[in-house]
Amino acid sequence: TGQAEGALLNPTKWSCSTCGTTDQIWCCLYCGWFGCCESWEEAEGHMQAHCAATQHDIAVCVNSAEFWCRQCRASPPGDTPRGDLARLRSALEQLRRQDYQ
Repeated sequence: TGQAEGALLNPTKWSCSTCGTTDQIWCCLYCGWFGCCESWEEAEGHMQAHCAATQHDIAVCVNSAEFWCRQCRASPPGDTPRGDLARLRSALEQLRRQDYQ
């Protein structure tokens, strides 16, 4: 959504909305909420709790530009016809190269 993309492309928001860490930060692609997640195989991160509570199942890691579908328990196998995932990956790569400290 536009709200999620706006949040995702603002590096000053790249911290867990619950605990404040900046390690392994994921952004919910439904609503733009940020949460930490060490591993999707374990149900312990704040992002997993957000996804379970809201049924928002698609997220992207701002640290690695990896996408994850909680419901599928896998990364998407391809891109959208418009190339949305590639576009977001490229934008994240450019933002990570800049200094926002």
